[in-house]
Formats: sequence, C-alpha cells, structure tokens
Amino acid sequence: MPGEAKTENSQMDVTISLWQAGVISKSDV
Repeated sequence: MPGEAKTENSQMDVTISLWQAGVISKSDV
C-alpha cells in the first residue's frame, strides 16, 4: 500500500535528516 511505503520512506527521511544534522553518527547506523 502507498501509505505503508510512505511511512517507511518518512522514517528513512527522518533518520537521514538527523544524520545530516549530526544528531547520530555514521558509526551508529
């Protein structure tokens, strides 16, 4: 379902955003 895929993508976007902001380090991923 598109809704499910969108939720997954949102989660990834949040992770990437935190990553870029330096909230989480690359070693944590």
